[in-house]
Amino acid sequence: MITLIINQLTQPELSGLVKVGTPEDYTTRFLPEILAGFSRIYPNVQVEVSVLSSHNLIHLIKNEKLDLALTSTSEPTFQDSLLLRHEPSVWVVSPNHDIEEVRPIPLALFPTHDCLFRIWAVRELEKAGIDYRIAYTSESILGHIAAVSAGLAIAVMSESIVPKNLKIIAENTIFPKLPHSDIYLRKNQSANNPAIDLLADRIVKAFQNIRPD
Repeated sequence: MITLIINQLTQPELSGLVKVGTPEDYTTRFLPEILAGFSRIYPNVQVEVSVLSSHNLIHLIKNEKLDLALTSTSEPTFQDSLLLRHEPSVWVVSPNHDIEEVRPIPLALFPTHDCLFRIWAVRELEKAGIDYRIAYTSESILGHIAAVSAGLAIAVMSESIVPKNLKIIAENTIFPKLPHSDIYLRKNQSANNPAIDLLADRIVKAFQNIRPD
């Protein structure tokens, strides 16, 4: 778990602590800008960010250990969940290597077997009868990006977080189509600090404006 404490500097009338959970994907890609904007408006609100897997975040939000959680999942929603994004999952490679032609296909996967991207990659390749091997595992999306960039493996990512230096494999190839993932904003039902709702509103608006690079 990575914990960051972000202190705010401009509106003293609102204060308190907001505990937010997010997968690493959105921490590195979107959250810094969202929190920076929030901090400029609400100076005395502390935002504590825990970076964990969606599976762990769902457990924490259900047990009221977090105020807000961003989760990537295909499971049914529960009360006080808001669908932020219905997003394609894609196969990602380095444009500088011909790794798509390597067999068995070398994969970069998360080590946890409940990871949706891992489940989908393995399931769809096996259904298509395509040989693969797990060439690289990391709990960090940055580790996956590094492995793909070096031409060591192919990874599965949400479309919106694919870095500009990597390439999405086109659908008209042997690589099978992957399911979409649903990105939810989940709220602690017992949380009543107005700062929580204000940050939630900012997150919702930010995701409405997301466009893939």
